[in-house]
Amino acid sequence: MKKLFLVLRRSWEALTADDQGQTTKTIIPACRHEVERIPNPACHGGFWLVLKGTKTGGGERYWRQWEDYDDEWRVTIEEEPA
Repeated sequence: MKKLFLVLRRSWEALTADDQGQTTKTIIPACRHEVERIPNPACHGGFWLVLKGTKTGGGERYWRQWEDYDDEWRVTIEEEPA
């Protein structure tokens, strides 16, 4: 299985889901974070990229829309062999 990393050039407001699918806002600091792909915990279909071992993150499509943005807002999703 490949390792996934989310590289944030600025702090981002993300969501944290609980076991009932309710979400709260959380700040993820600018940094390179190991993430994992999980089914959407809010039961809306699709996948989320979340900080490894948590349910903090957001929809994969959401993160990917920022991959080609300017330097301040750009998000990079890196995949590397385990």
